[in-house]
Amino acid sequence: MTKKVYVSYMDGDHDTVNIHHVMPMDHLPKGTQVMTLEQSLTGSYINYSSSNDTFNMRTESGRIISCDLAQLSLTAETAEMAVEIAVAATSMSQDKSPQVTLIFSGYVFMLTDHGKEQTGTPVVRMRKEVEEMIKCRGGFIMTDYKSTQVLDGRTFCLSNTHCRTVKYLTALAVNIPCVQYEWITKCVQQNKVVDHGNFLLPAGLSALSKQIIKWNVRPKKFLKVAVYIHGNRSFKEFWQQVSMAGGATILSRPPSRTKLS
Repeated sequence: MTKKVYVSYMDGDHDTVNIHHVMPMDHLPKGTQVMTLEQSLTGSYINYSSSNDTFNMRTESGRIISCDLAQLSLTAETAEMAVEIAVAATSMSQDKSPQVTLIFSGYVFMLTDHGKEQTGTPVVRMRKEVEEMIKCRGGFIMTDYKSTQVLDGRTFCLSNTHCRTVKYLTALAVNIPCVQYEWITKCVQQNKVVDHGNFLLPAGLSALSKQIIKWNVRPKKFLKVAVYIHGNRSFKEFWQQVSMAGGATILSRPPSRTKLS
């Protein structure tokens, strides 16, 4: 018999739902993007105190605050990701195999690649193998960049090398570290999440000097400019996503000469 729980909503409504559709606060991944209802503060989730029903969060300004649990709000996408991570952790914890542990539980990964073979192994096969290693160890795969699914300090972009895909450039724009596929293999071999520093990929190749540019942390929303992107549909969609992730405002039409001057 399926267990049901009684749920009371803040608007006064109530309902009974399947217990499997209710996620305990202990399962909410650290770093999840959350918001407070009354003050509309956004930030990353730190932890939860069951003794007084409060949770701690780090705001975008870096300040750590404690809020009443009733003020906790998640977007639908964030809640879906958190539940998927919790379900993966629960199902994998029932796995009797001692070789597989949930080392990637509470981590989010975005996979991309240059599209050519590396060290004799087809990239497509390499990417699928890495994805499978992550999933069976509790990790969450973000198919496309969504700010609501980013876990602060626990989100990575994986690639076989530096490249100019929309995922890779977006990761650079929002300070998500870009790391080699081999990092995942090393973590699996050691059965723990090892330091990714030795596997960090560069930002890319300079168009002017043709030299490799190292990955560096940038201020959030560093592109404090308004831009008009001209080109075909795919070109515009590509650079609009990257520019907006970096904080730019996209103009629907070219600015006048008066505004430019």
